[in-house]
Amino acid sequence: MRLATIRCFGIAFVLGLSGCYTAGAAIERGEFQDLTARPADSKVRVATPEDGADGKLRYPGSGRLVAEAVRNAVLSTFVDVQVVGLSDRTLCEKRCAEDDAHLLIIPEIVRWEDHATNWSGTADKLRVSVSLFDLAESKLRRITFTAHSTWWNVTDDPPEYMLDDVFRAGVASLLPSVIRSPSP
Repeated sequence: MRLATIRCFGIAFVLGLSGCYTAGAAIERGEFQDLTARPADSKVRVATPEDGADGKLRYPGSGRLVAEAVRNAVLSTFVDVQVVGLSDRTLCEKRCAEDDAHLLIIPEIVRWEDHATNWSGTADKLRVSVSLFDLAESKLRRITFTAHSTWWNVTDDPPEYMLDDVFRAGVASLLPSVIRSPSP
């Protein structure tokens, strides 16, 4: 009985210390032009941003992770969403023209800091700017997502874990209204 009680307190203690990974997250709204509603089957293309960096330290694959997080957030609204392996806006627009896509989303990793938080107490930091271009109307919407981890964490989770519900809601706020086709 006593051993079971000690185990329960031990588990509760560790869970209490681990807490939540994201300590703070915010969406800052930038330029936000009115967009025409689009059908749910509209083609959306998502650019792959350059990988994040912290000084000379680069985080390979972080650009792909951000692009996939954006894609997943958009898939709840539009059905034809693809990540293109390009980061240059001109090349992305050319690809959109080839695919007959009217919406282009370009994320940019502004800040990506991954620290050994569980040992150092230094919080991970993330800042991602996401722009939606309506190529048919030459209109723009932009948000900036900022997040930081807790200073105390038992596990050393990577910054992409902060691309959570707040990030997905921010990306979803960029999207134009959807025209739903009537049911037969």
